[in-house]
Amino acid sequence: MEMTANAAPDTSFKTDFFKKFTLIELPHTACLEQTQNTPLFFESKGGRGAVVRRSTDKYGSVRSQTLPQTAGITQHQNTPLFFESKGGRGGGRKLSFPVKRKFPSPPAQPAFTLIELLVVIAIIAILAAMLMPALSQAREAGRGSNCVGNLRQIGVMTASYTDEYGGWVLPHSLRYALNSSLAYSNAADSFADKDTYGTYHQRLRAAGYVPDWKDGKPQTSVFVCPSDRSAGNLYAKLRYSRIYGISLGIVFKNKATFGKRTTVKITQVKHPSRKAYCMDSSGTSDLNGAYAMINGNLSYSVDGGAIAYGRHSAVCNVLNLSGSVMKIRAWNVTKNVLTGTSSSMAWDSDPERLTRFYWGM
Repeated sequence: MEMTANAAPDTSFKTDFFKKFTLIELPHTACLEQTQNTPLFFESKGGRGAVVRRSTDKYGSVRSQTLPQTAGITQHQNTPLFFESKGGRGGGRKLSFPVKRKFPSPPAQPAFTLIELLVVIAIIAILAAMLMPALSQAREAGRGSNCVGNLRQIGVMTASYTDEYGGWVLPHSLRYALNSSLAYSNAADSFADKDTYGTYHQRLRAAGYVPDWKDGKPQTSVFVCPSDRSAGNLYAKLRYSRIYGISLGIVFKNKATFGKRTTVKITQVKHPSRKAYCMDSSGTSDLNGAYAMINGNLSYSVDGGAIAYGRHSAVCNVLNLSGSVMKIRAWNVTKNVLTGTSSSMAWDSDPERLTRFYWGM
């Protein structure tokens, strides 16, 4: 059909094309300043696997292009469309894509502020303060178990000594029990402080029940409690008898013979399973050190010997003459657990304590 000079242009295609879209009138101030250059196109599937692409150029003309199906895009354009207007009072309208705008990211914030860090440190400090007592008790319980193991080993060695030497119970010191100076005869053995045949642990060493410590560098010893915190190295403690103590009651038959020392055979001992034999001791004023002799007095004294000491949370581990370990709780951690409130076992009248102390009761 010919078009005359005065005839209106045919806009039926555009009318059909744009009837699918809703025209949104925008004020000029809301219009986008930049013209969208992204081509707008629509796809439709043609016959026999063809894809027809229709697009508009920047002048608004519609162009068609047939593509093979393999090169086509099977999904339709889902980008929302809108019209923007330019010119005065909402002039001509033009189809366009929305413009994606990039906004600057906010500045990175530090992971923790100083106040938050201080609060975390304070919480950790409080938790550590709450847990430290429990951890200390757990460590002490472990050392207490090792102490029980040491005493049992001492019980095995002293029982073997008793079997090998005619049934005689080994006291804390043969020199003391026999009231003899013969124990000083081995002056050459300075590692025993001239007491090889005196203190019980030196006697066991000389008899071969434990390794020798003449090299001056022993690493461990069953004669020293793991909880002993006294000054000095292990060699000094072994040399000067700062070790588990043996009760003086092993050389006293009863209260009537208190002060009259004698040795005893295991067959003469009454109630060996109730007899306090070897145990934790404290032989220093600060209660840290130990000593080989446990006296029958209420308190420690330089001349009278050490006390049976509740070293493990006020509990004293005590080896009896049957080879098992008893646990005696201290009624006062600074006093002898074998005694009551009386000043000495020489005047005590409690049957249980008397049986536990004297070998003939």
